[in-house]
Amino acid sequence: MIFEPRALNPDMSMGKTNNVRERAFEFSVAVIEAMKKVRKDMASRIVINQFLRAATSIGANTAEAKGSGTKADFKRFHEIALKSSRECDYWLRVMTRTGYLEPTVANKLADELNQITAMLVVAVKRLQGQVQDQNLLKSPQGSRIMDQGSL
Repeated sequence: MIFEPRALNPDMSMGKTNNVRERAFEFSVAVIEAMKKVRKDMASRIVINQFLRAATSIGANTAEAKGSGTKADFKRFHEIALKSSRECDYWLRVMTRTGYLEPTVANKLADELNQITAMLVVAVKRLQGQVQDQNLLKSPQGSRIMDQGSL
């Protein structure tokens, strides 16, 4: 069965929100809706499961990052989300190449996934700098070398 998805959330498809957590949530919902319509056979069940796990992991990790206690944890959850987005891209390509997803559907999902991935890349790069800066502010004994305000 070829699937033509209902329209993605207008905010998501138009890129109106810069909130990666909300975009990842909407992407998860769009993927779940798309997978409900895919022809089920032995091979597709395996690929669908992997694709769903990767797609929903992006949002789950960005949500978990919000509750993290340290900048290092916050960064780690965003790194995991970024890895999941790259895995998701792989499974999306498999779904498209094998004919389980109509190219127009795959293109809509791929476009949103690319935007989310770009947002995560920027976030991780910024967080790497912040965590590095925090580590530089401490001596090996854990005392502050300089005031954070002087950076």
